[in-house]
Amino acid sequence: YPSLNVTGISPSSQTVISGGVAQRSITLVNAGYGRLSNFVLSDVIGDSDLNLVSTDIGVVSNNEVQISGTDFNGIGNGDDFFDLGETIVITETLTGVSCSDKTITSTFSTSWGCDGEEVISENSYGNTTLDFQSPTLVLSSTESTDACFGSGMNMEQTLSVTNASNGIAVNVSLDIYKSSG
Repeated sequence: YPSLNVTGISPSSQTVISGGVAQRSITLVNAGYGRLSNFVLSDVIGDSDLNLVSTDIGVVSNNEVQISGTDFNGIGNGDDFFDLGETIVITETLTGVSCSDKTITSTFSTSWGCDGEEVISENSYGNTTLDFQSPTLVLSSTESTDACFGSGMNMEQTLSVTNASNGIAVNVSLDIYKSSG
């Protein structure tokens, strides 16, 4: 019968700036004598601030990656099965947003059917630290003004907002008002 094992998570621990994107690779081997036509890799993420966005192979649904058929074509003997001794690498893309520094643990396991019953592997773990960094927004302006203002005189002014830090700024709003003084 098949026996799936997680043999590596790389990186097993990583830091991502809040609002950023990270990738990690999970390596699995079929160490059993049975072949599989499909299996599920579960990534139970310990906090909703970190999200599994996509993988390079398989189909992602609710933090589970369905691996089957053609996903096995690029490994081992190139058929539609996960055979004894074959290794497959699944690369995840993750995003996370947090207003404070926090480390989030993912619990990985695999499951597959065998003789009408579901078999679940031992757990493996990976950590992602979300590093909150405040954005530093700098406002600058350039203008082209005449010495004399009057009716019908248009003056052009350019405002630039620059983030001078590694912190990610989202939903930035800028209030512009006209001063009479």
